[in-house]
Amino acid sequence: MVRMIEGKGRPLAAARAATGHGFSALVDRWEAEETVLRRRGAAVAADVLASCLLDLRAAWEEHQLEELSLADGAAEAGMSYKGLQKAVAEGRVPNAGTKHRPRIRREDLPRKARAAHRR
Repeated sequence: MVRMIEGKGRPLAAARAATGHGFSALVDRWEAEETVLRRRGAAVAADVLASCLLDLRAAWEEHQLEELSLADGAAEAGMSYKGLQKAVAEGRVPNAGTKHRPRIRREDLPRKARAAHRR
C-alpha cells in the first residue's frame, strides 16, 4: 500500500515538496480533523483518516531513509557534489554506503540555512 501512496498519492507529493515542518503541519491538521470527526460521531470517517495518517507516516519514513548517491544527494541538498563528498569524507555527514560507494540517507542531508524573509 505504501508503494501506491508513494507513486500516486497527492499528499505524499506535497509532503515531499515541503520541509519537515510542512509535513508536521499536515499531520497535525489531519490529527485535529480526526478528533473533530470522532467528536461529531463520524467514527468511520475518523478511522479512514487515521488509516491515511498511518500510511502517510510510513511513506514519509521510507522516503527519509532512502539512500541517495552523492550526485542525487547534492542536487537535493542544493550543494555541490564535491562539497557533499568532502562532508562525508570528514564524517560531518554519515555514510550509509561503503567507502568506495558512499550513500547518504535523505534525512542526513545537510540543509542550507534559509534566508530571512525581508519586506
